[in-house]
Amino acid sequence: METKKLKKTKDSMQIRKRNLGKNSGSGDSCGDHHEHEWDSKKPICKLFENPEFQEICGDTLHPGGLELTEKGVRACKFRNGAKILDIGCGKGDTANYLSEKHGLDITGLDQSEILIEQAKRKYPGLHFEKGDADFLEFSSNSFDGVLMECVLSLCDLKEEVLHECWCVLKEGGKLILSDLYLREPGKKKTDENSVAAVKTCMTGGMVKEELLEILRKTGFTKIMWNDCSETLGNITANAIMKYGSLEKFWEEMLPEGVDKNAFCTSVCSGKPGYFQLTAVKAKA
Repeated sequence: METKKLKKTKDSMQIRKRNLGKNSGSGDSCGDHHEHEWDSKKPICKLFENPEFQEICGDTLHPGGLELTEKGVRACKFRNGAKILDIGCGKGDTANYLSEKHGLDITGLDQSEILIEQAKRKYPGLHFEKGDADFLEFSSNSFDGVLMECVLSLCDLKEEVLHECWCVLKEGGKLILSDLYLREPGKKKTDENSVAAVKTCMTGGMVKEELLEILRKTGFTKIMWNDCSETLGNITANAIMKYGSLEKFWEEMLPEGVDKNAFCTSVCSGKPGYFQLTAVKAKA
């Protein structure tokens, strides 16, 4: 009998503190969460809703496009009809590709109402929902795979998000995660006025070792990491071609009041790279 997760709403935030170290192997209930505020005070730079950014980044809205997604899916060897949760599904292009080419049963999830509506109009035969990665409204042990592409870097509660992924996965289920990370975190420069004041994927990149440790503590095993930093080249080239420089690109994309030059200096100082990893939810 499948255990239902505790109902979570934005208006009712009675959240109990959990211990990640106790979750490994059980998978029975995922109702425990860190206490936190729902709405971040940081203004979000809504790149993915911006038509000009969509033009630069491509339909999938992440580096590497469908080619990188294909590598992750092939590595996981999902059976036909496997249930996959695509967190941060955007306009639904990846979900449609996986449904048509691999015969996967896709549920697309995105916090952007604009992108979800675009996905529903474009692919009416697929299932899309509006929702947040750190509050997944699905039963525990209900998916064979979870896909997150360029999503974790936008999340404030990264441990919480990965715990939620672990919860909704079946035992032996696979996680495919691709995102930005810092290749030289020791050189990272932070300007509170330009970086901490705004949330973008560029400011949320993690350190490899820290991310791997969180995954292990959460209960993931067989973690396979691949550096895919070369995929950033096309997006960078497209941005420079359209705007003349990365500084000009960010000047157009960032909210008013942010020091664009300081922002660019900060995000580039840690030498951002891109990765894809696969991991398995350990069996009890």
